[in-house]
Amino acid sequence: MKKYYKFVILFLIIFNLTCVYADSFKADFTAVKNSIYLDENALFNIKITNTGDIVERIQIYTPDLAWSVDVEPAVIKLHPKESKNITLEILPSAWATTGPQVANIVIESLTTREDTQEQVSIYVKDWSIKHRQYAPSVELRVRTDESIDPRENIPVEIYLRNRNRLNIEDMEVLVESQLFYKKMQVSLSGLEERTEGIVFSVDHLTPPQDTTVDISIVYQNETINEVSKDISVIAYSDFIEQEDEKKSFFKSVKDITLENKGNYEKSGVKKIQAGLFESLFLKTTPEAEKKYEDGNVYYTWVLSLEPEQEFKITLVTNYRLVIYLLIIVILLFIFYYISRSPVISKKEILVIGSTSAGISEMKILIYIKNRTSDIVNNVTVSDKLPSIADLVKESYLGTLEPSKILRHDKRGTIVKWEMNSLEPFEERVIAYRIKSKLNIVGGISLPPVKIKFDTSKGRERIVFSNKCELRIKK
Repeated sequence: MKKYYKFVILFLIIFNLTCVYADSFKADFTAVKNSIYLDENALFNIKITNTGDIVERIQIYTPDLAWSVDVEPAVIKLHPKESKNITLEILPSAWATTGPQVANIVIESLTTREDTQEQVSIYVKDWSIKHRQYAPSVELRVRTDESIDPRENIPVEIYLRNRNRLNIEDMEVLVESQLFYKKMQVSLSGLEERTEGIVFSVDHLTPPQDTTVDISIVYQNETINEVSKDISVIAYSDFIEQEDEKKSFFKSVKDITLENKGNYEKSGVKKIQAGLFESLFLKTTPEAEKKYEDGNVYYTWVLSLEPEQEFKITLVTNYRLVIYLLIIVILLFIFYYISRSPVISKKEILVIGSTSAGISEMKILIYIKNRTSDIVNNVTVSDKLPSIADLVKESYLGTLEPSKILRHDKRGTIVKWEMNSLEPFEERVIAYRIKSKLNIVGGISLPPVKIKFDTSKGRERIVFSNKCELRIKK
């Protein structure tokens, strides 16, 4: 037994101090604790010096399955000629064995990709060599996503390994953060390892933030191991749009609801396109900014919504006023068509005799037309001559001869023509001449012609022609 311990001491002395070099850095290893049991960690102090002229970023790891390393910080930053002391913790895994061991430690420059490897000696003591009281020792590893989406479940995987033969019963595993909490009891037999999976859910409106998840193992009111993980709640936001449209008689009401389905305030612009004609009858609530582009009208609203806040837009397109006006015009047209006179008349005056002293003789033309498809009966045409003019007697060949001529010295002369009927769309022309008693210098105005007739339904109606005026230009 004494020879065995002498061998162990010699082994540790030989490998207690080591030094490795690379072109851009060097590392000096000093063993702090390299004689351990399987449930303990070996400790080494490493002095790393940047021997180059650029900033180095150093990473330390082991390729051995029997060991795992823990270095803080994970990436070491060194300025030119700078030195730092780093504590290296080497943890035996489930594949580690007892006796003299060698752990391969790789020191790599992430800047130049240069690396060097050092073998450090560790003696793993056998529990059978010396009776010892096992202290609870549990390896704890935690895996979870660094970025979490509050809309989705958050898985947390906890790896536990009992590093010695002590049976641990009713051990508490606590998972704590600002977002969730869970406490569970776990039992581990000697050297047992197991993985516990936990799924958490949080409020989907949890705002973006950085937080820490603390996982600790408590046994008999003492914390025997703990790990912290930094996580970030991601920011997400989106406008969800819903439309509800109601249509009635030439009117539509569309409600558009925009909701911020996110966990932080979101800003944006809502734009709605409408044609130029449609925009004349479109009203928006709330009032929008109007822009004209490429023959269209764009209604825009600038939005800034908190999580779950809604913004409602109402679009009212109302063509009823146009339809009402159109209906009124149609009704007026129908009323006019129904109530208009079937007979129309026009009166004209022609100068047929004049001297330098003025107009002496004129010819009067009266046009009468039945503009309907129905016959009108008992047509009487009456025209009145001014007192300064006399009717010229003549042959009425080709025109209708007056049926009555009533003369009055002061009121003038009334001439009447009578017709039994006017056929559909028939047109008649009555012509006669008048002679002025005095030469007309300035002009003359003749009253309208009066036409009395019976419609096809037997109703008596009276219509008048236009007034006839003649002006002499000087």
